[in-house]
Amino acid sequence: MENRELLAQRIVDIITKLNVGEILDIDELANVFGVSKRTIQRDINSRLAFLPLERNGSKVSLNANSLGKLTHHDIKNFAQLSGVSDLYPQLDSHFVTNLLTNAYKSPYLVTGNEFEHDKVIITQNIKKLESAISKTKFITFQYKDKSYNAIAPYKLINHNQVWYVAAVDNNKLKTFHVGNISALFLLDDSFTPCENMIAAINQSKDIYIAEPKEKIEVVLKVSPEVAHYFKRRQLLPEQVIDKELENGELIISSEISYDLQIVPLIKYWMPHLQVITPIEIHEQVIADIERYQLIK
Repeated sequence: MENRELLAQRIVDIITKLNVGEILDIDELANVFGVSKRTIQRDINSRLAFLPLERNGSKVSLNANSLGKLTHHDIKNFAQLSGVSDLYPQLDSHFVTNLLTNAYKSPYLVTGNEFEHDKVIITQNIKKLESAISKTKFITFQYKDKSYNAIAPYKLINHNQVWYVAAVDNNKLKTFHVGNISALFLLDDSFTPCENMIAAINQSKDIYIAEPKEKIEVVLKVSPEVAHYFKRRQLLPEQVIDKELENGELIISSEISYDLQIVPLIKYWMPHLQVITPIEIHEQVIADIERYQLIK
């Protein structure tokens, strides 16, 4: 199976070229990327099938009406989708058109690398939520045996390929797993979107969204045994490698808005991850472990 990172990078490059008006030749693309002509044809015919493409023999270009309308962020989003399109609920031209609309105004936001399961429920809910977001209509629904009324939906978020909706409930930003929503209905009343809420959602790097607030810096020590993982990629929110010690240990920092953004990750990497500051995060990790041991 093809490496997903290489696949995504190839898709990014192809869409970027199309977006600026280049007319691409399938044979030349195969040579540039070092893959077979058949692989490029699969990219064009399957992974990019939902783009408004124009074909002339082995030549491919983007419809003139769509040129230059995709941002770099949009292109990266679509690269994720096209690499795992079978994991998405009914990926069609309408879905992609909305996804690739101006990222700030689009009803969709995509991050991560896992997948969703119940496609029927997800698809039905997504269509209703997309309509509610586009029309700025309040919604009502059931969620985990609780009723929610007059909720203002702002954005559909795909985090690790699991769908959530970011919405405002009594002036508080919340996220709901789309697959757990039932009895979803659009109300006649409309709401006026709050720019601060929109900014908070678009700037968030995960599903733990709230109104803008001061972030917390967490400083940690990484053992030499796992240091290469943290050097290879960002495993923590807004991770920065501050120092590499002579014994192979790393001192890294991470900025978070919520404890839940990092505490589960710290516990996952223990004993190879040690919290230096703040002490409150360290104490919470220890308390969680002790609570688990008591239950066990």
